[in-house]
Amino acid sequence: MVRVIDRLVPHALVLVLLSAAFAPVAALVAPDVAYADANSEARVFFERGNRQLAAALRLRGPRRQRALEEALGSYVSSLRIVRSRNAVFNAGVTMQELGRADDAFDYFVEYKGMPGLTDAERAEVAQRVDAMRARLALV
Repeated sequence: MVRVIDRLVPHALVLVLLSAAFAPVAALVAPDVAYADANSEARVFFERGNRQLAAALRLRGPRRQRALEEALGSYVSSLRIVRSRNAVFNAGVTMQELGRADDAFDYFVEYKGMPGLTDAERAEVAQRVDAMRARLALV
């Protein structure tokens, strides 16, 4: 038994030294891992919101209202983690479907100012904003 321990001690010492040597490297990589985990979590909420919104658009009456509220909750949860342009746009669409034009307008204006939009995306949101602008009392 003592011989086994004597043989393991040098190996354990090497492991301790290696882990100490790589600890700073792990600390540098950790933020990327945390960022990836945050993106993954936000995506789960975003995709759930997409499913809920699609289902809500097929419903009528109070069931539609509840389903839209659930979709909005999922999008807001996603946006609390990562401010993605798709979640911002979909939250705006959901707000518009809920009849909350002021909030929808705010989301669309935020979306319109996000970098990386294609010309088609800019045109679509500009059309939505312009259509809403006529019905809202903007200061």
